[in-house]
Amino acid sequence: MVEATPGNPPLGDARFDQRPLLDDPFDLVVADGHPLAGRDRVDLADAAHEPWIAPCRRARAGRT
Repeated sequence: MVEATPGNPPLGDARFDQRPLLDDPFDLVVADGHPLAGRDRVDLADAAHEPWIAPCRRARAGRT
């Protein structure tokens, strides 16, 4: 199993049989004046080049 990221592996890469396993929504928080603010939907590709703040792996696993 390979965790796909935008562009890796590329869509249509014959070496991989790509199938969605989960529909796991993310919440996006941006300032009022940000170009992505006010949208009803933002694709991951639209936010891919933005700075991200995410929990570390230990926090996601429930460990401190």
